[in-house]
Amino acid sequence: MTDRKHTELPWSACHDGECSCFSINSKHHPIATVEHGMWGDSFPTIEYHTNGVPYIDMNFMEYGEIPDDEARENWKFIARACNVHYELLEALEAAVSWRGLDGDGISDPVRTQLYDAIAKAKGE
Repeated sequence: MTDRKHTELPWSACHDGECSCFSINSKHHPIATVEHGMWGDSFPTIEYHTNGVPYIDMNFMEYGEIPDDEARENWKFIARACNVHYELLEALEAAVSWRGLDGDGISDPVRTQLYDAIAKAKGE
């Protein structure tokens, strides 16, 4: 079946999407965190005390806000979509392997579309 270089599936939203961390987890470790609330970039600046001694201060440039209810749905969707993507890829590869694509009844455009879909799903 599919050679995977990513973390083993299934992935899930932490505590089925009811956690406050917005983390997507594998069986063994976190994979990603979905942005929520205020989002932007943190960046350091060098400032000087009145006596001339420099210090570094972290600043935040805000770009916008993602409401938690929207982020929660994004979070659940990403975890489900990743799992479904690979389940469909495995099913398609199994069907192609079992039936083959060189037999009668499969047109060249359909054959090309199937091979292209498998390659895209694998990131090729």
